[in-house]
Amino acid sequence: MFRQRGALTVITPLLMLLVILLGAMALDGARLFSLRKEMQSQVNAAATAAADAAQACGGRMISLSDMRQRALAAARAQGFEGGDDELIITPGLLEDVDENGGLIFQAADFIDQTNAVLVSYQRDVKISLLLPEDIFGTVSVNVNAAVRKEAVVTMSAAGSTAVVGGGLLGALLGAILGDSDYTLDPTSLSSLANT
Repeated sequence: MFRQRGALTVITPLLMLLVILLGAMALDGARLFSLRKEMQSQVNAAATAAADAAQACGGRMISLSDMRQRALAAARAQGFEGGDDELIITPGLLEDVDENGGLIFQAADFIDQTNAVLVSYQRDVKISLLLPEDIFGTVSVNVNAAVRKEAVVTMSAAGSTAVVGGGLLGALLGAILGDSDYTLDPTSLSSLANT
């Protein structure tokens, strides 16, 4: 009996320490996951705002500084607190590479050749807030978002047709066809079916 009591005295603190360590690691893992999700939301907003200034939608007087200002304003609205140079904004082209919807981003040398923007954000954070940093260190969290904006123009041509309703011609056709309130619209299937 003495041996068992001594074994529990040694094992119990070790088990409690292990449970506390695993709990701290689970909390830190959840914190890192939440931080990455928050960073991704900021980058998505920044990329969408910056792409509004790309050549396809921004007009002729666009510049990289316009894209940067729009991106930073949108990211800050989402809670971004980093410096202006922490968001890396790269204008370029987002092009289809296959019929399955695969896309590839290529940086462009000139702003007037852009239809998209790639925004990248990297941040080094402590792995654990509860455990010593010198043991666990830091991890680099990277997020990216590429957004393409395009103006789609649709051209259409429409003709006009004569509609017969009321008047002398309508009354004459109505008398011949036996309908006193006769109307004829050549673009209406129900009107043509009755004729």
